[in-house]
Amino acid sequence: MSSPYAFEPIEDYLRVEWSLLEPSVPLVFENEDWPLPDTPAAFVHVEIYSDMIYMASIGSGDVPDNRWREEGTVMMHVMTRSGEGTKLARQYAWKLINLFRINEIAIPTGSLRFSVSDAGMS
Repeated sequence: MSSPYAFEPIEDYLRVEWSLLEPSVPLVFENEDWPLPDTPAAFVHVEIYSDMIYMASIGSGDVPDNRWREEGTVMMHVMTRSGEGTKLARQYAWKLINLFRINEIAIPTGSLRFSVSDAGMS
């Protein structure tokens, strides 16, 4: 599980940007109540979790005043109908990856930067 300082800005960013690219393909985040439709349709399951949180600077006086860094993973599982192949899933995955490739998300204490996004296809 990632901290709220990382998870919430990433979730907000993804919901806005993805709805502009593919409004008919819902994002489903961890532990959300999402009913499966009677007719299977594409969706993206998103997981955001931290690998580690560590102090990245020293000397600010009080320990909480030092700079802290959180490293983690944004895992996006692109789900499409069985038997359709992977072409459509790969197209969605590439769009998702491009949302993170060159963008930073501004937060009150600086910005979130991304070096790796992983989109699994099923």
